[in-house]
Amino acid sequence: MQGTKQRILVVENDEDTLFLIENGLTKAGYVVETCAAASGIVEFKHPVPDLFILEKDLPTIDGIAVSKFLRLQTATKATPIIIISGR
Repeated sequence: MQGTKQRILVVENDEDTLFLIENGLTKAGYVVETCAAASGIVEFKHPVPDLFILEKDLPTIDGIAVSKFLRLQTATKATPIIIISGR
């Protein structure tokens, strides 16, 4: 649909990094949802976005495990995923 903004879900546990990513993407015209832990994705607390940005070193469930989980789900198997790391 024309005029519909792309939605991005950012999962990042560092508040400063999350703020910078969210602020930059919002200014670029994206609708950004955020969460600090991967449990929100695994429990399907967010609608499927157009893109996932996942921190590699998340507490409890890391970004790599979440990306593998997303690839196994029918609704998210084709959704692009970007893995980021502060290391």
